[in-house]
Amino acid sequence: MCRDKHAMMSTKPRGQDYSYQGPVDPMELGLELEDESLHGSLSQEEDMDMVPFGGSSEVRDVRRRRFFLVHFPSVGLILTSLAALAIGALIGTFASGTRGGGMGVDTDTPGDASAPVELPPNLAPGRSFDGAAGNATSAHPALSDLVQNGEIVGDVDWELDFAIVGFPKCGTSYLMRYLALGEELYLNDHELCTLTFNDPVNLAKMYYDIDRVTEDGRRRVKVGLKCPKDFESDFGLQHYSQYWPTTDFVITTRHPVSWFQSFYNYRSYQHYPLRMPDPLDLIGECRDNHPGRICAHKITPKEECTKQNVCTDRSNFHYALSRFQKTPMNTTRELELLKGRTMDTMGGLKGRVFIMEVGQLALEGDAADRFTRDLSDYLGMEKPLPPFPGHTSGNEYEVEERRQDFMNICEDRYIPIRTELLKGGGAAAEWIRDYFLESDEVHVSQKEMFLDMIAKWSIDPCDNVEAL
Repeated sequence: MCRDKHAMMSTKPRGQDYSYQGPVDPMELGLELEDESLHGSLSQEEDMDMVPFGGSSEVRDVRRRRFFLVHFPSVGLILTSLAALAIGALIGTFASGTRGGGMGVDTDTPGDASAPVELPPNLAPGRSFDGAAGNATSAHPALSDLVQNGEIVGDVDWELDFAIVGFPKCGTSYLMRYLALGEELYLNDHELCTLTFNDPVNLAKMYYDIDRVTEDGRRRVKVGLKCPKDFESDFGLQHYSQYWPTTDFVITTRHPVSWFQSFYNYRSYQHYPLRMPDPLDLIGECRDNHPGRICAHKITPKEECTKQNVCTDRSNFHYALSRFQKTPMNTTRELELLKGRTMDTMGGLKGRVFIMEVGQLALEGDAADRFTRDLSDYLGMEKPLPPFPGHTSGNEYEVEERRQDFMNICEDRYIPIRTELLKGGGAAAEWIRDYFLESDEVHVSQKEMFLDMIAKWSIDPCDNVEAL
């Protein structure tokens, strides 16, 4: 079970209402938007008129109100105060005995509506979950005690339980939306990359007021986020290590050849009418002289970011995974697989890692049930996740004009790209099998099945087009 590191909880409503729509092909599960043109808070799929997984006008209204209050807090505070005064004038003394102090937040313990909680002056109204008592109690420190003068000065590690941090086009958005169906989980409903964009204060503020108690008041809600570039960027893991060191991670992977084609075509479609470089020019590193690192908009020098983070080097998944420091890195073979990249690791990360292959999101029957149970246990859930929802067909790339530069990686002219990807895939699979999975802090569901999947990373799927 996941460690219960949260001593302090909040009462703000989560406001999530998802109707699930997933893709048909497991190889097209990676629908995340990894957009360097947006500064970490919102991705393009969080457009105020776009509702992931279906949704309704009510959900859109909730998002508009939340966006407004988060990004324009002073105006939101005025409106909230005026609303509180109006309600107070109508309710009067009827509210006494059922509310604690400040902003009308319910601080009563469940089952006793006549027992208001007296809060110390340095604590904000809110609840925490007392596992021994089995109910909601107490409050967390005031935000002003955690963030001062644009810097994090207090302990915010309690804010975040887990993070889906990679890799892009490997099903991270599918996984984010699926996990949001769990009663004991909260995830932001869009990609949130404030750490990659060197803005930890923004995350600390945004995640301060999230509801961390289930609706029945009897279970703790585990809070997470999704950013599929946090552990490949310059600042992502640095901020986890400094401010959220006990966060657990979820990593999704995929066959490097299908990953490259999917990512290249996605970028080509996303940035139209701008043209992507020729795929053959993307052999090698994403950033010159920065192996294993990617660019972040407005953070990385522009001259280093000409490939839209699409490159064959990025398919060496073990380079980024090694940064978690879960392996010894003291044998000749491991150093050969990593090409000596031991100086890029990040100390201070105490969380665990759950690694998976995107094919596991398409499992059915007993295998799917086992996977959801294992993931539920990893996240520390008392009530397991629901079964994978049924997939419905959809077209990710509807505008034909924007598809004009799409690549078919099985064409003979792309043999040099496939050769490089298969070489990296074989090295990544060996390192994961022989070193990464040996760590007690690395978890996987149905290990033998997972190993069978990653063993194919060194086999060209173009010899069997149906496997691509």
